Amino acid sequence: MLFFRRGGINDGGGGDYDNSVENGGGGGGRRSSSSRYDERSFDRHDRVVERFGGARGNDDDYDYDDDYERNVLVVGSSGALGRALTSRFSSGKSRGGGGGLGGRWNVVGADVVPPRTEDDGGRLIEHVLLPASGSLSDLAEALHRGVSAYVRGGGRGGGGGGDGGGGRRRTPSSSLMLDAVVVASGGWAGDVAPASEGYDDDDDDDGEAYARRSAEVCDRMMRMNYYPVVAGSLVGRRFVKRGGLFVMIGASAALSPTPGMLGYGSAKSAAHHYLRSWGPEMREGNDVTAVGVLPLMLDTPANRAMLDDDRGDRDGDDDKYSKMVKPMHIANEIGEWIKHPRLRPHSGSLVKVIAKNRKDGSGGAAFHLVR
Repeated sequence: MLFFRRGGINDGGGGDYDNSVENGGGGGGRRSSSSRYDERSFDRHDRVVERFGGARGNDDDYDYDDDYERNVLVVGSSGALGRALTSRFSSGKSRGGGGGLGGRWNVVGADVVPPRTEDDGGRLIEHVLLPASGSLSDLAEALHRGVSAYVRGGGRGGGGGGDGGGGRRRTPSSSLMLDAVVVASGGWAGDVAPASEGYDDDDDDDGEAYARRSAEVCDRMMRMNYYPVVAGSLVGRRFVKRGGLFVMIGASAALSPTPGMLGYGSAKSAAHHYLRSWGPEMREGNDVTAVGVLPLMLDTPANRAMLDDDRGDRDGDDDKYSKMVKPMHIANEIGEWIKHPRLRPHSGSLVKVIAKNRKDGSGGAAFHLVR
């Protein structure tokens, strides 16, 4: 099977914190209506009851008009999904379906690598360069320091990336507290396979080498898939304003056992547990909604190459990418959640994203509440 083979980090175009292979998994739960990306026409404001079980409390108090200025942090901004998010937020225009978000969006990026292109840098008002290695405390400290410098420095904080390669200046008089934090980072690696590597279980040296490599995979998966969620949440606790939003990208695969990718599944499961435990706390104490978005598989160049490698590039196989979720569809939905809090699922929830693509390339994604 595709995801049970050995492999290194199959990222979607970014560094260590770039979201990559998000693959199939179980998970039932209540089904929502199809997303607006399936080209049906209905009012999104009315649809929240059907999709996520009802609007909550006084969320209308935070519904923002098009003149409102928003500040958003994207962790993993140099990856495929992160770049889609920054493009969507910074432009405010419709891309890949949905209406324009309107207003002015100031996007702070954070990643272990700088913006990949001048255009990517130009979409960011600030870029925070994160450590590519080290402990969770190192990551959390670097991210907190960078965001704090932005917030306290009038929007030009020197948070490790200056203007992000050509970022836009903002008015110092506007509020710099964050409207949202989106943790779009992640990565995938399969388990080390002893037989294929020629390890001999009766050889102490081989056994030690196998144990070390297996532990390294688990450590790397935690660093890529779990640490950024914790670090982002600590920044969110301090710098997200009341009525704000925290989103992390999980994995549908981690809703079920993940043989063949124990490190990946364990790290994503840990992120899911953290979100579900932390979300209700933030809702009650800070009126912040925390949601986990769980794609089946993201449509990135690296994932397409991996799919081609495992299945072969067969002529006439028009459906081989049909289960891949386009990053812009996720970006569109998160953008609407930021702008219209009453459309959000409840805090602490996990939302599975399933592609609804057609052979002609149209279609979109459906969002299902599973936890």
